[in-house]
Amino acid sequence: MDEEKNVEKLKELLSLRDFMTFRTEILEENEVDIAEFIEGLTPEERLLVMRLLPKDLAVEVFSELSSEVQEEFMTKISKEEIDHLVREMFV
Repeated sequence: MDEEKNVEKLKELLSLRDFMTFRTEILEENEVDIAEFIEGLTPEERLLVMRLLPKDLAVEVFSELSSEVQEEFMTKISKEEIDHLVREMFV
């Protein structure tokens, strides 16, 4: 996701709350690029994006995030979501 154009398009879709189009667009990216995109968002936007991803992809993206952002997520998501992430990371 090196192209600034793609980043700006995804940010615009988020701000417009066009989640269906956003999800379609972001699913075209790989987990490393999605993690890079997420790192550049506000904490609230990060959480929203992770919740819009399919669970299996969210686990892969989570493993690519910096430890600081991972820790931030751990304080904001439910115990059920944490359990799922941990289970899937070590399968």
